[in-house]
Amino acid sequence: MKLHRRIALTLLFAISCLFMSCVSIREYTKESTQFYKDDEVLVERTSLKRDGKVKEEIVRNYSNFQMDELSVKSVKISTNKSKTDSLQVWLYKTVDGGSQFYATNAFKIKDGVVVKDSTSSGEGSTAKAAVPPPNSGKNRRARQSPAQSKTPSAEEIEEERKAELLLQALDIIMAEANGYSIENEESDGSVRSITSVEKVKVESRPNGSYIFYSIAGKPFVIAGTTALNLLKCAGYALYNFAGGYSTATEGKAYWKMPDTKKARAKAKEARENNGIKYYPEYHLPFTNNHIEVTKIDSETLNPFSTVEGVREDRIISETTQTYDNTISVERSAAADANSTAATVGLIGTVVTVPVSVVTWIGGAAFGIMGQVSK
Repeated sequence: MKLHRRIALTLLFAISCLFMSCVSIREYTKESTQFYKDDEVLVERTSLKRDGKVKEEIVRNYSNFQMDELSVKSVKISTNKSKTDSLQVWLYKTVDGGSQFYATNAFKIKDGVVVKDSTSSGEGSTAKAAVPPPNSGKNRRARQSPAQSKTPSAEEIEEERKAELLLQALDIIMAEANGYSIENEESDGSVRSITSVEKVKVESRPNGSYIFYSIAGKPFVIAGTTALNLLKCAGYALYNFAGGYSTATEGKAYWKMPDTKKARAKAKEARENNGIKYYPEYHLPFTNNHIEVTKIDSETLNPFSTVEGVREDRIISETTQTYDNTISVERSAAADANSTAATVGLIGTVVTVPVSVVTWIGGAAFGIMGQVSK
């Protein structure tokens, strides 16, 4: 049996050493460009690349215009990961010289057709989407007639008006978006762009000690902590039995229960202490990371111009920083122990409370019986 254990430990150590020799290097590039006209952002394009390959592209088209007495703002979001676009529309009205939120609507658009919408008012209520999306019949559905026996309330009439106004705004937005491209705004030379590029180089090296602990040590830490906390729960039951007995015989009452709130706080703190602090989204399990981050912000005037000397580029700022994420066996063991203690303590409390009540009453009864028998 001892021989088998030694062989298993030797294999685990060999696997850990093998992992330690494996180093992976990955490069992520996040680029975001905002296009402005007259200091108003019209389009924002964001892309995420890994090792030079595009993983995600997002385009946000913004719109601001006036519609009668209302101000309309909208953002349409398109991504290469979805076949549908999302469109959020906000309506604002002027009250006492200021802008006050009036209503909003979230739409889903596929192939130029609205496939889903839900309207909410400024008061937080939700208006039923009984009024269909517009666009000259293409998106408009048959409208339901209200029951003749029911007279709509003032609130319902107001919600209906909000829905109608939102649909009018949608008509305008969809019409303007038809065939629109930011490149078309270049004719008068008023477009400029701000580009932010973040390049993250991640060097990941497996942590052999942590891998060994996860395989060979973690189960024992969890098992030991579980057994210890179960013993503590049993101890509370015995302690409270004595409390009941003391109450009946000496008039000195006492009662004690585990502090699960404190245990949960300790578990949370331990997990945070061993968490990945820098760029956790790029972290590989069981590894230490060395990260180099380069950020470049630049501005371009007339970004789409093909005329020589018209386009102007300049660097606004450029910085490079390095970070290190190191996972610790000691901190991991503490986190595992505290998490297990919190979980077992919570379960134990649920069991211990009724058990302790019974044992306290049992102790009191035992004490009373002892007094009576004297």
